Amino acid sequence: MVRSNDLEKSQKQYEQWHKVVNIPVGGGIHPVYEKFHGWLLGGRVFGNEKVLDVACGSGFLLHWLKERFPIEPYGLDFSRLALARVKKFVPSAHTLLAPAEKIPASTNTFDFVTCIGSLEHFIDIEGALKEMLRVTKPGGKALFYVPNLFFVGHIWFGLTRGTQPSEGEQDFSERYFTYGGWKTLIEQAGWKINEVRYYNWILYTAKVPRFVRALYNSIFRPFVPKNLSYAFAFYVTKPQKHSH
Repeated sequence: MVRSNDLEKSQKQYEQWHKVVNIPVGGGIHPVYEKFHGWLLGGRVFGNEKVLDVACGSGFLLHWLKERFPIEPYGLDFSRLALARVKKFVPSAHTLLAPAEKIPASTNTFDFVTCIGSLEHFIDIEGALKEMLRVTKPGGKALFYVPNLFFVGHIWFGLTRGTQPSEGEQDFSERYFTYGGWKTLIEQAGWKINEVRYYNWILYTAKVPRFVRALYNSIFRPFVPKNLSYAFAFYVTKPQKHSH
Protein backbone atom coordinates (compact mmCIF):
# COMPACT_ATOMS: atom_id res chain seq x y z
CA MET A 1 0.00 0.00 0.00
CA VAL A 2 1.38 3.39 -1.02
CA ARG A 3 0.94 6.03 1.65
CA SER A 4 -0.45 9.36 0.48
CA ASN A 5 2.24 11.35 2.28
CA ASP A 6 4.94 9.35 0.44
CA LEU A 7 3.30 10.19 -2.88
CA GLU A 8 2.99 13.86 -1.95
CA LYS A 9 6.67 14.01 -1.00
CA SER A 10 7.71 12.31 -4.24
CA GLN A 11 5.46 14.60 -6.28
CA LYS A 12 7.09 17.70 -4.77
CA GLN A 13 10.55 16.29 -5.47
CA TYR A 14 9.70 15.70 -9.12
CA GLU A 15 8.13 19.11 -9.59
CA GLN A 16 11.44 20.56 -8.45
CA TRP A 17 13.42 18.11 -10.60
CA HIS A 18 11.50 19.12 -13.72
CA LYS A 19 12.18 22.79 -12.96
CA VAL A 20 15.92 22.25 -12.72
CA VAL A 21 16.83 19.30 -14.93
CA ASN A 22 14.29 18.08 -17.45
CA ILE A 23 14.01 21.12 -19.70
CA PRO A 24 12.84 20.37 -23.27
CA VAL A 25 14.97 21.49 -26.18
CA GLY A 26 13.51 24.52 -27.92
CA GLY A 27 12.31 24.06 -31.47
CA GLY A 28 11.65 20.33 -31.26
CA ILE A 29 13.03 17.05 -29.97
CA HIS A 30 16.77 16.59 -29.64
CA PRO A 31 18.21 14.20 -32.28
CA VAL A 32 19.47 11.90 -29.51
CA TYR A 33 15.89 11.30 -28.36
CA GLU A 34 14.78 10.75 -31.95
CA LYS A 35 17.43 8.08 -32.39
CA PHE A 36 16.69 6.46 -29.05
CA HIS A 37 12.95 6.25 -29.67
CA GLY A 38 13.67 4.83 -33.11
CA TRP A 39 15.73 2.12 -31.42
CA LEU A 40 12.92 1.39 -28.98
CA LEU A 41 10.02 1.34 -31.42
CA GLY A 42 11.50 1.16 -34.90
CA GLY A 43 9.83 -1.48 -37.03
CA ARG A 44 6.69 -1.51 -34.90
CA VAL A 45 3.53 -0.23 -36.56
CA PHE A 46 0.70 1.50 -34.71
CA GLY A 47 -2.79 2.00 -36.06
CA ASN A 48 -5.57 4.05 -34.53
CA GLU A 49 -4.70 2.94 -31.01
CA LYS A 50 -4.95 4.39 -27.53
CA VAL A 51 -1.38 4.73 -26.26
CA LEU A 52 -0.58 5.59 -22.65
CA ASP A 53 2.90 6.78 -21.71
CA VAL A 54 3.30 6.38 -17.95
CA ALA A 55 5.59 8.94 -16.28
CA CYS A 56 5.63 10.70 -19.64
CA GLY A 57 7.78 13.63 -18.57
CA SER A 58 7.81 16.34 -21.23
CA GLY A 59 6.18 14.09 -23.82
CA PHE A 60 9.14 13.22 -26.05
CA LEU A 61 7.97 9.66 -26.70
CA LEU A 62 4.37 10.66 -27.40
CA HIS A 63 5.64 13.33 -29.79
CA TRP A 64 7.76 10.76 -31.63
CA LEU A 65 4.81 8.36 -31.96
CA LYS A 66 2.24 10.99 -32.92
CA GLU A 67 4.52 12.29 -35.69
CA ARG A 68 4.50 8.83 -37.28
CA PHE A 69 1.25 7.06 -36.42
CA PRO A 70 -2.47 7.91 -36.08
CA ILE A 71 -2.51 7.12 -32.36
CA GLU A 72 -4.70 8.61 -29.64
CA PRO A 73 -2.01 9.74 -27.16
CA TYR A 74 -2.34 9.79 -23.38
CA GLY A 75 0.36 11.01 -21.02
CA LEU A 76 0.37 10.28 -17.30
CA ASP A 77 2.64 12.05 -14.84
CA PHE A 78 2.24 13.54 -11.39
CA SER A 79 4.22 16.64 -12.26
CA ARG A 80 2.01 19.51 -13.41
CA LEU A 81 5.00 21.15 -15.06
CA ALA A 82 5.72 18.01 -17.07
CA LEU A 83 2.13 17.75 -18.29
CA ALA A 84 2.10 21.42 -19.27
CA ARG A 85 5.09 20.67 -21.51
CA VAL A 86 3.33 17.64 -22.97
CA LYS A 87 0.48 19.87 -24.16
CA LYS A 88 3.03 22.06 -25.97
CA PHE A 89 4.75 19.14 -27.68
CA VAL A 90 1.61 17.09 -28.33
CA PRO A 91 -1.46 19.37 -28.28
CA SER A 92 -3.80 16.45 -29.01
CA ALA A 93 -2.60 14.44 -26.00
CA HIS A 94 -4.90 13.62 -23.11
CA THR A 95 -3.00 14.35 -19.90
CA LEU A 96 -3.55 12.54 -16.62
CA LEU A 97 -2.20 13.98 -13.36
CA ALA A 98 -1.64 10.96 -11.14
CA PRO A 99 0.98 8.49 -9.89
CA ALA A 100 1.53 5.24 -11.78
CA GLU A 101 0.20 3.32 -8.79
CA LYS A 102 -3.23 4.95 -9.20
CA ILE A 103 -3.98 5.41 -12.90
CA PRO A 104 -7.30 7.29 -13.38
CA ALA A 105 -8.56 5.11 -16.22
CA SER A 106 -10.99 2.23 -16.60
CA THR A 107 -9.88 -1.38 -16.80
CA ASN A 108 -8.99 -2.61 -20.33
CA THR A 109 -8.70 0.90 -21.83
CA PHE A 110 -5.37 1.09 -23.68
CA ASP A 111 -3.92 -0.83 -26.62
CA PHE A 112 -0.32 0.00 -25.78
CA VAL A 113 1.36 1.23 -22.58
CA THR A 114 4.89 2.54 -22.30
CA CYS A 115 7.06 3.31 -19.29
CA ILE A 116 10.52 4.47 -20.33
CA GLY A 117 13.21 4.94 -17.71
CA SER A 118 10.74 5.52 -14.90
CA LEU A 119 9.73 2.20 -13.37
CA GLU A 120 12.76 2.28 -11.07
CA HIS A 121 11.55 5.56 -9.57
CA PHE A 122 8.09 4.45 -8.46
CA ILE A 123 7.37 3.99 -4.78
CA ASP A 124 5.49 0.74 -5.41
CA ILE A 125 7.01 -0.87 -8.50
CA GLU A 126 4.94 -4.04 -8.29
CA GLY A 127 1.76 -2.03 -7.75
CA ALA A 128 2.54 0.18 -10.76
CA LEU A 129 3.15 -2.86 -12.98
CA LYS A 130 -0.18 -4.34 -11.92
CA GLU A 131 -1.97 -1.03 -12.43
CA MET A 132 -0.56 -0.70 -15.94
CA LEU A 133 -1.68 -4.27 -16.59
CA ARG A 134 -5.19 -3.42 -15.38
CA VAL A 135 -5.68 -0.52 -17.78
CA THR A 136 -4.27 -2.45 -20.77
CA LYS A 137 -6.70 -4.36 -22.98
CA PRO A 138 -6.43 -8.17 -23.03
CA GLY A 139 -3.90 -8.95 -25.72
CA GLY A 140 -2.62 -5.38 -25.52
CA LYS A 141 1.08 -4.65 -25.36
CA ALA A 142 3.49 -2.67 -23.23
CA LEU A 143 7.12 -1.60 -23.25
CA PHE A 144 9.21 -1.18 -20.11
CA TYR A 145 12.69 0.30 -20.40
CA VAL A 146 14.66 -0.15 -17.17
CA PRO A 147 18.25 0.28 -15.94
CA ASN A 148 20.53 -2.57 -14.93
CA LEU A 149 21.89 -2.77 -11.38
CA PHE A 150 24.83 -4.81 -12.71
CA PHE A 151 25.74 -2.52 -15.60
CA VAL A 152 29.49 -2.79 -16.08
CA GLY A 153 29.85 0.96 -15.45
CA HIS A 154 27.95 0.75 -12.16
CA ILE A 155 30.17 -2.14 -11.08
CA TRP A 156 33.27 -0.10 -11.93
CA PHE A 157 32.10 2.89 -9.92
CA GLY A 158 31.16 0.58 -7.06
CA LEU A 159 34.66 -0.92 -7.05
CA THR A 160 36.55 2.36 -7.43
CA ARG A 161 34.33 4.83 -5.57
CA GLY A 162 31.89 2.76 -3.52
CA THR A 163 28.92 4.61 -5.00
CA GLN A 164 25.36 3.49 -5.68
CA PRO A 165 23.99 3.44 -9.25
CA SER A 166 22.34 6.77 -10.01
CA GLU A 167 21.34 8.55 -13.21
CA GLY A 168 19.72 11.85 -14.08
CA GLU A 169 20.08 13.38 -10.61
CA GLN A 170 17.18 11.32 -9.30
CA ASP A 171 18.96 9.49 -6.51
CA PHE A 172 16.17 10.59 -4.15
CA SER A 173 13.97 7.87 -5.67
CA GLU A 174 15.81 5.04 -7.39
CA ARG A 175 15.85 1.26 -7.07
CA TYR A 176 17.85 -0.75 -9.56
CA PHE A 177 17.51 -4.46 -10.33
CA THR A 178 19.41 -7.00 -12.40
CA TYR A 179 17.96 -8.58 -15.53
CA GLY A 180 16.61 -11.46 -13.44
CA GLY A 181 15.17 -9.08 -10.86
CA TRP A 182 13.25 -7.04 -13.45
CA LYS A 183 12.08 -10.18 -15.24
CA THR A 184 10.67 -11.59 -12.01
CA LEU A 185 8.87 -8.36 -11.10
CA ILE A 186 7.30 -8.04 -14.55
CA GLU A 187 6.16 -11.65 -14.76
CA GLN A 188 4.83 -11.74 -11.20
CA ALA A 189 2.67 -8.71 -12.03
CA GLY A 190 0.97 -10.82 -14.72
CA TRP A 191 2.71 -9.74 -17.93
CA LYS A 192 3.94 -12.13 -20.60
CA ILE A 193 7.43 -11.24 -21.84
CA ASN A 194 7.74 -11.55 -25.63
CA GLU A 195 11.15 -9.98 -26.26
CA VAL A 196 14.03 -8.34 -24.40
CA ARG A 197 16.49 -5.97 -26.04
CA TYR A 198 19.73 -4.78 -24.51
CA TYR A 199 20.81 -1.13 -24.61
CA ASN A 200 24.45 -0.24 -24.15
CA TRP A 201 25.06 3.26 -25.49
CA ILE A 202 26.24 5.86 -22.98
CA LEU A 203 24.91 9.21 -24.15
CA TYR A 204 24.91 11.88 -21.46
CA THR A 205 26.52 11.69 -18.04
CA ALA A 206 28.61 14.10 -16.01
CA LYS A 207 30.36 11.17 -14.36
CA VAL A 208 32.38 10.15 -17.40
CA PRO A 209 34.55 12.44 -19.59
CA ARG A 210 33.45 12.76 -23.21
CA PHE A 211 36.51 10.98 -24.59
CA VAL A 212 35.91 8.01 -22.27
CA ARG A 213 32.29 7.80 -23.45
CA ALA A 214 33.47 7.89 -27.04
CA LEU A 215 36.03 5.16 -26.35
CA TYR A 216 33.44 2.97 -24.64
CA ASN A 217 30.77 3.46 -27.32
CA SER A 218 33.08 2.85 -30.26
CA ILE A 219 35.32 0.05 -28.92
CA PHE A 220 34.09 -1.67 -25.76
CA ARG A 221 30.29 -1.42 -26.09
CA PRO A 222 29.85 -4.29 -28.59
CA PHE A 223 31.61 -6.69 -26.22
CA VAL A 224 29.59 -5.98 -23.06
CA PRO A 225 27.80 -9.20 -21.93
CA LYS A 226 24.01 -9.00 -22.02
CA ASN A 227 23.63 -9.32 -18.25
CA LEU A 228 26.04 -6.37 -17.79
CA SER A 229 24.19 -4.12 -20.25
CA TYR A 230 23.29 -0.55 -19.40
CA ALA A 231 19.53 -1.10 -19.67
CA PHE A 232 16.85 -3.55 -20.80
CA ALA A 233 13.77 -3.02 -22.96
CA PHE A 234 11.05 -5.54 -22.09
CA TYR A 235 8.34 -5.97 -24.75
CA VAL A 236 5.36 -7.58 -23.07
CA THR A 237 1.72 -8.58 -23.60
CA LYS A 238 -1.30 -8.77 -21.32
CA PRO A 239 -2.63 -12.35 -21.56
CA GLN A 240 -6.02 -12.66 -23.23
CA LYS A 241 -7.45 -14.57 -20.27
CA HIS A 242 -5.95 -12.40 -17.56
CA SER A 243 -7.90 -12.65 -14.31
CA HIS A 244 -8.33 -9.36 -12.42
